[in-house]
Amino acid sequence: MQVTTLSFFRFETFWGRFWAFFQMGLAPAKLRKVPDLEFFKVVGTGRGAGFDLAPNFGVYAILATWPSTTAAVAGLKTDAFRGYATRAEETWHLFLQAVSGHGSWDGRQPFRCARGVRAPRPIGVLTRASIRWPRLVSFWRSVPAVSGDTGAQAQLRFTMGMGERPVLQLMTFSLWDDVNAVTQFAYRDGHHRQTLRRARDEDWFSEELFARFRVLDSRGTWSGRDPVAAAPALEPSSPARAAE
Repeated sequence: MQVTTLSFFRFETFWGRFWAFFQMGLAPAKLRKVPDLEFFKVVGTGRGAGFDLAPNFGVYAILATWPSTTAAVAGLKTDAFRGYATRAEETWHLFLQAVSGHGSWDGRQPFRCARGVRAPRPIGVLTRASIRWPRLVSFWRSVPAVSGDTGAQAQLRFTMGMGERPVLQLMTFSLWDDVNAVTQFAYRDGHHRQTLRRARDEDWFSEELFARFRVLDSRGTWSGRDPVAAAPALEPSSPARAAE
């Protein structure tokens, strides 16, 4: 079973932030040497809950895929990841299993979706897009209204806007109570649906990807709490903990 990990790191001190900023260029070389690491991205974040033109130099994330829970658990203990965790004031690891998705990332689909998985509770949603240069102004003008709608959702437990390249290559990850909450937000008539329609009609993106995930395990805290704990309970057994 393929496992995806999404690791968030918060840095409060000047030297911690200085170190983390330069890891955007240095960390990939270390990560390529981690055994069984199939796909990874080191990303920065914005100051707001969703996309934001202002970078947040205190928060960084690593998205990674592994062939098994055992490989994922072992991989997060390597120096490439521990270097972040030992310097960060706060760390949060999510263990995820893709259940549906479409699109591509750097010309490939990095997530192998599980078959026959019942509707997950909670559910993680990842979106990623490369924006065409001529569509940058249209895209960024649409962001405030969509972000405002997203933040107002009662069943949204966590959301963060991230990016490989500022302004151009962006991703979001959000955690919702259940599939119904995601569906209602995505397809009801509102800013999000209107923006999606414009993006398709005006061809805003040169590449895009959408994926949904079952949460296998959550370790650590974010803003002093575990966002998964506020959502409906995980299934009784955690494959990630069983792998230790």
